[in-house]
Amino acid sequence: MRLEMLVLVFFYHPASPERMTGGFHRVCEVARRISTFGVRYILIENSPSLLKGTNHLTFEVGTPFDGLEENLSVLALKALFSTFYMPLLALKLARKVRFSLILSPSETSWSVLPAYFMHLVTGVPLVIVAQLPPGKGFSGSAIKVYDWHRQHGMSILNSLLMTFWMTFDSALMPRIFNKANIIAVSEGLKKMLRDMEVKSKIYVVGNGISIEKEPCEFKEKLYDAIFVGRLVPEKGIFDLIQVWERVIAIRPSAKLAIVGYCDPQLREALELKIEKGGLKGSIEIAGYVPENKKATMLSLSKLLIYPSRVESFSLIIAEALAHGLTVLCYNIPGTDHYASCGAVTRVTVGDIDSLALYVCKLLDADNLRELSESARNYARKFDWNEVVAKEAETYAKILGM
Repeated sequence: MRLEMLVLVFFYHPASPERMTGGFHRVCEVARRISTFGVRYILIENSPSLLKGTNHLTFEVGTPFDGLEENLSVLALKALFSTFYMPLLALKLARKVRFSLILSPSETSWSVLPAYFMHLVTGVPLVIVAQLPPGKGFSGSAIKVYDWHRQHGMSILNSLLMTFWMTFDSALMPRIFNKANIIAVSEGLKKMLRDMEVKSKIYVVGNGISIEKEPCEFKEKLYDAIFVGRLVPEKGIFDLIQVWERVIAIRPSAKLAIVGYCDPQLREALELKIEKGGLKGSIEIAGYVPENKKATMLSLSKLLIYPSRVESFSLIIAEALAHGLTVLCYNIPGTDHYASCGAVTRVTVGDIDSLALYVCKLLDADNLRELSESARNYARKFDWNEVVAKEAETYAKILGM
């Protein structure tokens, strides 16, 4: 079915590629394909995106802070400025163009608030694509959230900023969600939103992965295990170090690669823990790497260890499966859709001993090649073209088409 609709999108995202999360990449993957279904986006964004050269119109909203180094404080200032300035540009556009839908491609306040404002002003239906529960699903008092970040190496200022943002989003966003149409990337996320008393219509559309060519299969693996993701506490990076301490006690020659962007302050705390644990020779911190190098490093690894506590879909697990890796992760709602995959092992959140035990067990397993083939077969179900077709169909349902 080919539609004809114009969608206003508020796309706030980090300026630097190394800070781009899976959720931001999803926006780009959908945008690149959705015009084939007759959907055209008008994107208002804070900095140049990955969408240049598509059939969509993009309008860039700069900030007075663009020349500053992108630490957490500067990112907060940029987000605050864009949240208020983006709707001003949208109001000018609304005088000339009639939109079919207003879309916030993430659940964060700096995308949702401008979109919600325009919904109130124009009456155009609002769609929010939820990649995570608001406030990353953190519960408990603000003091507990602050203490948790401080314990994991964040400065006082950054911990305060994270605490304010998480508690603000957790309190306000569910109320706005109840006035919008929600697209969730997994059934697990839908359940989390229902637990947060989001009662509006939720459409589960899913996620895909981008594998441009068949991944290389190296007979000799350079790494016994790899972690890929943003190096932040909620992704389990400090759990990972504890796991590797136990693995090294049993397999002293084991090698772990850690891939992903890390704030300098957190990297310092991470390296300190590695040094204290006597793990410097067994862990390689690669930091942010381009997509092609990430793909090579995955292909050179046997296992993915991903002890993230906050997920809704986890694209990196799907990508690792596509490269034939066996995966170890926590048993959280955001990984439920991998429960039927024989190449994925899930353990209770925080069970460091079990994670380490399974790492050693899998590294000694005779059927690792068989699991690798099972992983590749399972990953073939995550097709972006099918996901985008379903998203376009969801837009049509919302509009009663």
